Amino acid sequence: QTRDQVYAWLSHYGAALYGSTRVNPSTVPEPETVLAEGLKLSRQSASVARALPLALWKNRRRLNMDRLRREAELRGQARVLGFFLDLTTKLSGETMFAAEAAKLHARSPAKPTQFFRPTTWRERKLAELRTPEVARKWRFRMNMPMDSFVSMFAKGAQ
Repeated sequence: QTRDQVYAWLSHYGAALYGSTRVNPSTVPEPETVLAEGLKLSRQSASVARALPLALWKNRRRLNMDRLRREAELRGQARVLGFFLDLTTKLSGETMFAAEAAKLHARSPAKPTQFFRPTTWRERKLAELRTPEVARKWRFRMNMPMDSFVSMFAKGAQ
């Protein structure tokens, strides 16, 4: 699938991704598959990263968490899923996400890694300063403060 297709699927499941095209609902994969694809894309796109907690939240009653975890593991994104589950807990107060994140936490590496690929020394420095605490817990650094996630979630979760 293409990047645009994953954007459209994520949008179908409630991610606030502007400019994504409408899709025929019968052609959209299950939410667990789409969210797992979104995990990979979130490492390349700040807008997807900001929108994923909202998609998790909006689908919380229909998600099969074991399947979501397997789909993430198949794509090498288990730690990214753990981060987003923890982040969604912080944004929503929904404890089911924290319990699921705890199942993934043992897989964090010893050294922090960049969530987004920085292109300059300055971006790496900014990432060190702006990384939300929940991202640090999962050994990620990112040049995106918690406020970016909070504002997106607050607008979409109403």
